[in-house]
Formats: sequence, C-alpha cells, structure tokens
Amino acid sequence: LGEDAVARLFQPFFMADASRAREGSGLGLAIARHLLERMGGSIEARLEDRDGAPWLVFRIALPAA
Repeated sequence: LGEDAVARLFQPFFMADASRAREGSGLGLAIARHLLERMGGSIEARLEDRDGAPWLVFRIALPAA
C-alpha cells in the first residue's frame, strides 16, 4: 500500500488490495466518510512507519456532544 493508494481509500469502489476484490465492493470507507461528514466529523488515513514497517492509521474526529 503506497501513499497514492492511501489518498484514494475513501473513493467509492476503490480497493487497495486487489486480492480481496471478490470479498467486498469498496464502499465501506466511502460510506464511513459520508456518515461522519453528515455528523459534522471527519476521517483521515495516513501511513506511519513503525519499526521499519508501514502501518495504515485512521484518525476519526467527531464534535463534542
């Protein structure tokens, strides 16, 4: 998974792992972003290097109730 794929994760029907193409539709993260935005929040993804291995990290923010 590269930076270019991370930038596209929230696009409908995008699947970063082609080997899982039969297991899903690629809509989950697009729906999650849409719902969070409707609630006034946000979701972001980025790659972090942890001990030489890339980790995909999500940040979710919602307004205080």
